[in-house]
Amino acid sequence: MGKHEIKTCPRCGSSFECKANRVERCGCLSVVLSAEALEYLGDRYGDCLCVACLEQVNRLCGAMGASDAARRTSD
Repeated sequence: MGKHEIKTCPRCGSSFECKANRVERCGCLSVVLSAEALEYLGDRYGDCLCVACLEQVNRLCGAMGASDAARRTSD
């Protein structure tokens, strides 16, 4: 089993600790993503995002739908 990893969020650039090797302790587990958010994230990112970005994308996708969120949250 690997160690926890410090990653840089590809969306906002902040550093965060990824605990994918102990997912039950990872912060991302606290965010329940909508189907729209999962689609949006899967289309744009190949790695983990910080919890703040996951929550923000989830809110935007839920409020506007994935196509509108894509326009408002594009990098």
